[in-house]
Amino acid sequence: MEGSNLVQTLGSVGEFIGGILVIVTLVYLAIQTRQNAKVGYWQMYTTSTGHYMQFFTELAKDPELQRLWDLISTRNGSVEMSKEDRSRCYSLFLAFTIEAESDFFMNTMFRQKSAHDRWGENLRWIVESPVATHMWDSTKGGRTAEFRRFVDILIES
Repeated sequence: MEGSNLVQTLGSVGEFIGGILVIVTLVYLAIQTRQNAKVGYWQMYTTSTGHYMQFFTELAKDPELQRLWDLISTRNGSVEMSKEDRSRCYSLFLAFTIEAESDFFMNTMFRQKSAHDRWGENLRWIVESPVATHMWDSTKGGRTAEFRRFVDILIES
């Protein structure tokens, strides 16, 4: 009988240790998941920042692109422009807003509290520029509902 008690005691100790190891493993996995999420956020943030840097570097290098960007973003700009300028301005505008939408969702996905404040400030020029507002109205159908709603609220306020 003593042999079976020993086996039962060892079995109980093994179950207890196994339970503790499961808890330790779950805590470890939770920590790893949180760290991986932070790394993922910063990788996406760095990529997005690089895209903006490239966008504005190209504007700085090319006077014609800068002229077109000025047409889009100037507060006193006129919606009237040549067909070629309009086409090129739409392309620039789309490139910028597509990247902005991607960054907006990256911040939203990682639940960054400042995402809406940050994008409210970064997209303020759409509200202030008649050309950009007009282009937004013409192209917003291709944007997701959440991003459309966000920019439309900025424009209305």
